[in-house]
Amino acid sequence: MKSLLLFRKDLRAGDHKGLKHLIDNQRESILLYVEDPQDRLLKSRGYAIRRGLLSRLNRRLGQKIHFERGDTYTILDQYVKDFGVGEIVLQRQYEPWEVALQEKLKSLNVRVVLVEDYLLLPPEGGMKSDGTLYLVFKAFYENWLKKITPEGPCTYDSSQLKTLWVKDAPVEEAPNPLDYPAIDDFFMNGVASYATRGDDFTLEGTSRVSALLNNGGISPRKLWYLGRISDAFIRQAAFREYYIHWMYYYPEVLQKNFKRVDYPWSSSREDFLKWQRAETGYDLVDAAMTQLNEEGWIHGRLRMVAASFLIKDLHIDWRWGEAYFYEKLNDADTALNVGNWQWMAGTGALHQPYFRVMSPLAQKEKYDPDGTYCSRFLKAVHEPMVDHKISRQLFIENFKIAQEQSKKNEA
Repeated sequence: MKSLLLFRKDLRAGDHKGLKHLIDNQRESILLYVEDPQDRLLKSRGYAIRRGLLSRLNRRLGQKIHFERGDTYTILDQYVKDFGVGEIVLQRQYEPWEVALQEKLKSLNVRVVLVEDYLLLPPEGGMKSDGTLYLVFKAFYENWLKKITPEGPCTYDSSQLKTLWVKDAPVEEAPNPLDYPAIDDFFMNGVASYATRGDDFTLEGTSRVSALLNNGGISPRKLWYLGRISDAFIRQAAFREYYIHWMYYYPEVLQKNFKRVDYPWSSSREDFLKWQRAETGYDLVDAAMTQLNEEGWIHGRLRMVAASFLIKDLHIDWRWGEAYFYEKLNDADTALNVGNWQWMAGTGALHQPYFRVMSPLAQKEKYDPDGTYCSRFLKAVHEPMVDHKISRQLFIENFKIAQEQSKKNEA
């Protein structure tokens, strides 16, 4: 029986359960990657990371990956008919469109093998005894720690992979923009101090491994193994899995507030453009947005500062900010991005209380008092577009009214 391995967010040659399945079962195999126009990542800077990893993987597998553009299901249907495929192997994914595809594949009348290779704990493992999800992170984390059984990286002899080249559809070469030496250095020298240095954006105290992990350049098993000496680092890995579980069971949160609050958002495109262009007049916000626009990455605390300003100072819908971040980030991930933006807006399952508003001035004074960070990225100084104290108070008042009205509507 011929197998077809469809690569998803698992673009690595080692520690890959799908490849291990093919090798262990001695399958003659077609390797395939599909660039689907429905993939949101195509419009994100993060797709350059995906293509770079795919190109790197293709070289390691002897240039044997087929590359197609189009609807994934239609292309798989054609491969099944044209090349006698009897088994499709793919990594299980959790976005609603991926779940729909995985269900639709059953209609091809071939064996479908969904490989659990993206999370340490699949969504079913994150449930309480009553069949509902742990929405409080502390409870989720305690359950997650009890249930994960991190294995070492899975091993196999990749030279035993029996690949078939059935069509002239090669992967085009693409550069890989990831800084592998810096990532290696973090796990060799930096992870032990992550708890004390990881919150300081003026230092290189984070791994920047997120773009690699979100595209499968590294497995969650290896990440756990490398970072296990730091509870703070492992806790961040658990947050990633929490948000993916949350999206899986509540897919509507990708577009709607989890917490029912109908806030009267501003529709000012002018204000939104000033935020995008780093022209808010608040140095830390503008430096962060400049780095985001230029490099495709900013520290987690800076993401919170920029998001807080858009939502709680400019009163602009979190969905606008989420879409812009997704477009610009090289580690773009739908579940994490939406989860973090809803947290800041006060509308998520995990959420910052609406009355807690991050002051960009206080954050700069605490974390960048001598201007080390701002001096690197601030291109120009602008007049503040709003008075933080006034806009903060207005947000709190409006949110309280909207929340009370939502409770009345639900009563």
